[in-house]
Amino acid sequence: MVHKSRLLALLCWLVVSSAGSQTLNLDHYLELAVSNSPLLKELNSQADLNRLDSLRFRAENKMQLNGGVNAMYAPVYNGWGYDEVITNGGNYSALISVNKTITGKKKLQNQLETFSLGSLSVRNSEQLSKNELLKSVSEQYLAAFGDLLQIRNNLEILEIFQKQDLILKKLTEAALCRQTDYLSFLLTLKQQELILIQLKIQYKNDLALLNFLCGIADTASVNLEEPSVPLTTQAGFANTLLFKKFHIDSLLLANSDKQIHYAYQPKAGLFADAGYYSSLAYQGYKNFGTSFGFNVVFPIFDGNQRKIQLSRNSITRQVQANYRRFAGNQYEEQVMQLQEQLKLNGELTGNTETQLNMAKTLVEANSRQLENGEAGILSYLNAMNSYITLKNLLSQNRVARLHKAPTGGYIESIYVKINDFVREGTILFVLKTKESYALGNTLKKIDNSLDFNGLIKIPAQSDGYVTQLNLQPGNYVQEGEELAVISEKSSFVFILDLPYERKQEIRLNTAVELVLPDDLHLEGKISSFLPHVDPVSQTQQALIRLNSNKELPEGLIARVRIIRCKHESAVSLPREAVLSDVTQQNFWIMRMIDTVTAVKTPVTKGIENAERIEILSPALKETDDILLTGNYGLPDTARVIILQKGK
Repeated sequence: MVHKSRLLALLCWLVVSSAGSQTLNLDHYLELAVSNSPLLKELNSQADLNRLDSLRFRAENKMQLNGGVNAMYAPVYNGWGYDEVITNGGNYSALISVNKTITGKKKLQNQLETFSLGSLSVRNSEQLSKNELLKSVSEQYLAAFGDLLQIRNNLEILEIFQKQDLILKKLTEAALCRQTDYLSFLLTLKQQELILIQLKIQYKNDLALLNFLCGIADTASVNLEEPSVPLTTQAGFANTLLFKKFHIDSLLLANSDKQIHYAYQPKAGLFADAGYYSSLAYQGYKNFGTSFGFNVVFPIFDGNQRKIQLSRNSITRQVQANYRRFAGNQYEEQVMQLQEQLKLNGELTGNTETQLNMAKTLVEANSRQLENGEAGILSYLNAMNSYITLKNLLSQNRVARLHKAPTGGYIESIYVKINDFVREGTILFVLKTKESYALGNTLKKIDNSLDFNGLIKIPAQSDGYVTQLNLQPGNYVQEGEELAVISEKSSFVFILDLPYERKQEIRLNTAVELVLPDDLHLEGKISSFLPHVDPVSQTQQALIRLNSNKELPEGLIARVRIIRCKHESAVSLPREAVLSDVTQQNFWIMRMIDTVTAVKTPVTKGIENAERIEILSPALKETDDILLTGNYGLPDTARVIILQKGK
């Protein structure tokens, strides 16, 4: 009776502990790991520092203004002292100087590209570090979740042992079962209790290590949800962050080659100063003045250092190419190994489930025979040991498959066609898993109560039109392979390449007008700016969302009109009415003062577009008649004949 009380206490304690614990998922730990990581914060700060260095470089290439005061007195006593011919007895100055280094546009652009590439390199390193952190946290989460599965399995086994303990105790007391067999059963029960305690300790250790990786100071016990690892298509090596790192390094080398060539171009600069500069030897009060000039430096010979530097870059480029090829081969090999492991793991899981159902059936049969006295305790314990081993093996395979995230299978049914409109949640495909395809009805034959068909229903994730569908029923799809493309109506946007110098003129939600190739005009607004600038064209992309739901084809090009300035009640004339001189400095119109006389009237222009020009002065009236044609080349006052009067 003492043993029974202990077992009940242990089970109740575990159940109460589990019920009172908080349930957390993998996303919770991933978010905390990213937000708490000092390395990611440091890399993000490095990108900001690189941006500040770029601004500092721009400032250094602007005009530099400095001020300085200098006073030097060189006394001579009885002929002892510095030579007055050299020192003039002293020098005194108070100057303001201006310096400007003349830098070519291409050289300046090359230097700015260095900062842009540096920022790209830092951002790429930040993403690589983030992926490594997420990988470590995910693996540790899966390790802790595996411990939790083992605990649940052993709790289930302990409950089975507890039920059998009541029966065997009565049989032993009635001398229907040998005491040695019952003691063997109790020994197995005690071993399961110890295993459960060990698993709980292991779970706490793995959970503590998970908190350590995420930077969490918490010792509370929690429950972990089964992770839903997102399934992605295995991208080629050319689309990986590692390849991007090699590509950025090659761009940095190419940029370095340009810097070397620019360093051997002539360097020029301008300088000027103004102020007071005197030795006070003669009429010091008149020594206020200024000076200015320029300097040019021509490289002639430096021992072929340029050739040596270019050779160093060439060797470095070759080394990087070797590393890139080696990394690409490693990546392809890892992908093939992963696919093979997923295949073998799936086969092992299917076989294990089959044997587990057989072991479960054997345990239930031995349990019934044990109650009737038809089977011995040792046979029952052997069946239980087999069941325990298979149960633990299935849990291990389950966690291992989460590490690899398989989704391969065969398309069973397709419920959509190209250009069909689908709603969110609509079933698009039904896939049959590889394991189900291989096993067929094997599990069903073993246990009719087992509802296992291996079918996976894939719903639409949003409303939209099916634009791509290249698979047929019976096709095999790889892990994460694209099944269809749904173009969401609300996701269509126009991308505007905006020169960065115009960024200050446009804000979020700025209204714009789009002119399509068929001259259709649509209204839209700026919805967001992409967080990067093209290093060559120095343009930033802005997203424009339409205010209407008009259906437009993908890839359409439009002209964008943006209101930079707006005047209410403006007076404007057609462009043909406004004349100018050769220098485009003076503008005028020919205004009719009566029915036959046109007079030259100077005007001041305002806002203008392709069709009309705003007239700021003089103030025109709606009744004024202005010449549109035949007005060029007329004298200041001319007699004209109106052939046609417009509106």
